[in-house]
Amino acid sequence: GETPKEAKKLFSDAKALDDTGIQTLILECIPAKIAREITKQIKTPTIGIGAGKYCNGQILVFQDLIGLTDEKFQPKFLKRYLDAQTIIKQAVDDFKNEIENNIFPDEEHSY
Repeated sequence: GETPKEAKKLFSDAKALDDTGIQTLILECIPAKIAREITKQIKTPTIGIGAGKYCNGQILVFQDLIGLTDEKFQPKFLKRYLDAQTIIKQAVDDFKNEIENNIFPDEEHSY
């Protein structure tokens, strides 16, 4: 949807799909202004993935949201709300260290 020709094709395709009676239209990585216009012009609810705030709903993959994916993976739409990868790595490292140093399992964690 970067050029007028591409935008026109997106509008045309969205309208054609809407006319078939689809339940939902996913708009992924398209300019927000085009997503807004598509959302206004069709009856079908739109769900955005990197398509701006004007869609009827949003998707952000849970693993990306909590920071489980590689930090090199940085699409423009990705906002991490937690750095779970670091937290989980620390927990696994702590567990490994306690096993190797015969700290875990202790009396409290044994039957």
